[in-house]
Amino acid sequence: MVLEIVSCEKSSAVYNSGTCQELLEFAYGSHPDCYVDNGFCTDIFLSLTNLDCLIDDVLDFSDILTILGIQQIYETTKRCAQQTVDSFLSSVDDWIQSETGRTKEILTTLRDLLGGCETGLDLLFV
Repeated sequence: MVLEIVSCEKSSAVYNSGTCQELLEFAYGSHPDCYVDNGFCTDIFLSLTNLDCLIDDVLDFSDILTILGIQQIYETTKRCAQQTVDSFLSSVDDWIQSETGRTKEILTTLRDLLGGCETGLDLLFV
């Protein structure tokens, strides 16, 4: 996963014009795609051990404690959260499809009442 992220970052770093500041903004802005598309959300974000290792041994706080770094963390976290919710909803749909009879009817009704989306999850967890 790490090699895929680094490769993605290098390939997205092709930027041929603009100022140094624009290049910096481009680089920070392109990294969340590399992280999310190459397993960061599942392999790092959802693993406390790996997240702890990332924080202790990998992150350069002089990079992430900048406006661009904070924006990158926010965007990556937002995308990981959406990916997790989408995966959960897909699993719920798979579960419903595997059921039969009355159980399937009840689960389908609940899903439909909740809107089948992340907004409905708020009601489910309350």
